[in-house]
Amino acid sequence: MNNLIFLDRDGIINEEPSNFGFDYIIDAKFFKFYPRVFSALELLVESNYDIYIISNQAGVGKGVFSQDALDKITEYMLGELSKRNITIKGVRYCTHSSDENCDCRKPKTKLFKDVYADYVGMNKENLFFITDQQRDVEAALNFKIKSILALGGKSKIEDVFSFKSKPDYVAVDLYDAVKNVVLK
Repeated sequence: MNNLIFLDRDGIINEEPSNFGFDYIIDAKFFKFYPRVFSALELLVESNYDIYIISNQAGVGKGVFSQDALDKITEYMLGELSKRNITIKGVRYCTHSSDENCDCRKPKTKLFKDVYADYVGMNKENLFFITDQQRDVEAALNFKIKSILALGGKSKIEDVFSFKSKPDYVAVDLYDAVKNVVLK
């Protein structure tokens, strides 16, 4: 059985949209990979990790962009990764708005549970969720797995001190998280 890892999308795989004035990535033309993402994901693939992207995309539920637009963004992302022989095992989105009170919107854990159900017998002790914001650190805590906060997305180092739920680790970016925490 392969190892399993969970990654957030915006702020981890691609540039956080708020960094350039948007609330959401609404079109693939705005999807910009972080520089060391490919190297980080290649390391995970070479180390036999099944990679799952878990992301809240409430813009669909709010009517800001369509499910079709989200599908095209995902198709673009996976296509670019595939060109580099990087396989993502799955992408799970919560497209509900926050007022819908669903079970899948992080910090709730349904998206994690759905994936984990396919890994019967895997110990959660060595599972990580790499993210860029407090809500997702809380999701990892709620699911009883380790969190790695990668800086540069929504959170900066000074933000961590005010977090209600503290991450298990802090990294510069996804590459740093993979190289110096996950694969250590």
